Amino acid sequence: TPTLTVEAISDVNEAGAASVAVSGHSTRFETTDTLTIKAVDTDNKEVTQTTTVAALGKWNVTLDVSGLKDGTIAVTVNGTNDLEAPAKEAGTTFTLTQTKPTVDDSQTSINPTHAAAGESVTITATFDKGVTTPIGSTLGTAAINWTAQSGTQTQWVGTAEVASVADSVKSVALTLQGFEDAAGNTGVEYTLDNALAITPTLTVEAISDVNEAGAA
Repeated sequence: TPTLTVEAISDVNEAGAASVAVSGHSTRFETTDTLTIKAVDTDNKEVTQTTTVAALGKWNVTLDVSGLKDGTIAVTVNGTNDLEAPAKEAGTTFTLTQTKPTVDDSQTSINPTHAAAGESVTITATFDKGVTTPIGSTLGTAAINWTAQSGTQTQWVGTAEVASVADSVKSVALTLQGFEDAAGNTGVEYTLDNALAITPTLTVEAISDVNEAGAA
């Protein structure tokens, strides 16, 4: 009886979904024999590719699984040799994660909601799944300094010192970027215009002393 094996496949993110390398070994197959490799998601949607056995019984193929659903992907290999003897199906699984992390704007805030240049504000950024530190994020032109946390987190808290702006500027934008999920998918950059109101200012000119003639 011929045999087939398939090598373990590392978890796959969006960047690698279009070209997942699948390989394995075989015995009692000729180099003209065809093997069928399938990848199936949890909705039973599948992609199929065929290949032939190479020297020393090795085989390999590249699968495009970008159209499959995120989650566990089952990979199988089947084949029958030139003597019509079928091998027992071999298989493995891997986790596919293509969905990019996004900001949950309903749970993202700045406190206080208005501030003057030089004042410090706290930014709470919330995401739809755990992400790495949002490096390079800004409030206006000011960098946000995030409180250190290990691994990926669904919420990050940081502070920023409000930068000076022109007198005509009434608010500044919040930009969140530079974050990835645990699978390595780069998050969708988020910008909230008018995120922080700049505290308005008033001045009053000096007034000279007033006598009876000018009092009215």
